[in-house]
Amino acid sequence: MPSLPASAIPDLPMAAFGCLGLAILAALLPIRGSASRGWCLPFLAACGLGLAGDTLDARALASLAILGLICAAYRHGRLPVSAPWLAGILALALALHRVPGFQPLLLLDNLVLSPGATPFTLRVGFDKAAAGLLLLVCFAPRCTRRDELGRSLRGALPLAALTVALTLAAAWLGGRVAADPKWPASAPVFLVSNLLFTCVAEEAFFRGLIQEGLHHRFARLGPALPMALSSLLFAAAHLGGGLPHAALTGLAGLGYALVHARSRRIEAAILTHFSVNAVHFLGFTYPALAS
Repeated sequence: MPSLPASAIPDLPMAAFGCLGLAILAALLPIRGSASRGWCLPFLAACGLGLAGDTLDARALASLAILGLICAAYRHGRLPVSAPWLAGILALALALHRVPGFQPLLLLDNLVLSPGATPFTLRVGFDKAAAGLLLLVCFAPRCTRRDELGRSLRGALPLAALTVALTLAAAWLGGRVAADPKWPASAPVFLVSNLLFTCVAEEAFFRGLIQEGLHHRFARLGPALPMALSSLLFAAAHLGGGLPHAALTGLAGLGYALVHARSRRIEAAILTHFSVNAVHFLGFTYPALAS
């Protein structure tokens, strides 16, 4: 039997991330009941393809299984109230790539997207995206009807627009970026991966798990404390890019927190987060001006 040409052999890592993206999209669909578990099959397919393509190994599968069991047991009332924090610790370790057994997927390498910009490399991690998916389905309040989703997103638009404007104005006035409207060939790859594998994961953690958890725990104190703490933690998570970057991220995070506090649905915060990132990428120096 003749062998297949190399071009006919599926790219297993890419297929694994494609299935993971489909699982995340399925989890965001505004449906309820048994249909809301439609994310499970593409997620299992993603794990199988990832294992076959060396994107993850047995250690990685074990860590995701443990996180999934913690989340599911908590949803069914079989774990104490401390379970969300156990889930959060493991999810944070996964997001920071501290759990062995995962191989990131390189999508863009050392691109200079804007005049005077620092080179940009884009890698996506199965660990962070999968952890975000599990937190999304177990902890983040989501819309269950299309009309509810429409109202939530429409209501978020003014605050989302203000968050975009203030964050990028601060970055521009601070000399971090310059105006640079563009549509590079890499735009579709960046936008899709940023939405599904970055914005969803980060909002599921900081708004779905942290802010919602604090809201329920300290309901008598109002929304200010959950918003402030989730924003500060969001800024702290980006200190690796330097203090100015963390400060800008904290400003954006406060906008995401305000949107979530108003809508109490994760989709509005995801939309706001993605809007900031998309306008930054398409309209300004990306990722930042070289110092």
